[in-house]
Amino acid sequence: MRRNLFLRIVEGVKNQDPYFQSNPDCTGRERFSALQKCATSMRMLAYDFARLLHVGQQRGFPGMLGSIDCMHWEWKNCPTSWKGQYARGDHETPMIMLEAVASQDLWIWHAFFGLPGTLN
Repeated sequence: MRRNLFLRIVEGVKNQDPYFQSNPDCTGRERFSALQKCATSMRMLAYDFARLLHVGQQRGFPGMLGSIDCMHWEWKNCPTSWKGQYARGDHETPMIMLEAVASQDLWIWHAFFGLPGTLN
């Protein structure tokens, strides 16, 4: 990340959230600076993002965070009587859409499988 972008993010976060503003603690010593807090937060997000992508890959959802709101999969074992409901014009096989993702370690998002094109 470029330095000027990072500094703009730090300033924006510092202006919005008092946690990121630097204040002395009860002993008068300066706490962590906004730069340190933002760098740590971004590092934690980056590591967790990589970990969640790895977990998704292991569970058969490669790149699940790439476009979390419009993931489409072929439904190879779709019952014959339902194939018309789950058909898309640009694919020969039935498709199912995942609206959101829930991971196994309490990073929970609303998850819903449904017909492609009906979840707008």
